[in-house]
Amino acid sequence: MGRFDTIWFECPECGEKVYGQSKSGPCTLAEYHVHAVPVDVAQDANRHVYGCQCGKQWELQGIPKVTETVCLTIVPTSQETWHEKKGS
Repeated sequence: MGRFDTIWFECPECGEKVYGQSKSGPCTLAEYHVHAVPVDVAQDANRHVYGCQCGKQWELQGIPKVTETVCLTIVPTSQETWHEKKGS
């Protein structure tokens, strides 16, 4: 079984908690809120699409800060868009 860290955020559409994984950084099974993610953990977060029970899909985009943590932005996406990006 692989180790990872968890990044969670509230779905901007319905407010439900959505959880994602990052496999970069220390991978100590730590949990981080989307607004306080260590840079090394955030590096792997933006390659995933996260789905919510309301049917919306989101991906995370990092916004660097001058500290050791970053604030991630939640942006709407679709599975087709993500696959197109992955293939380029």
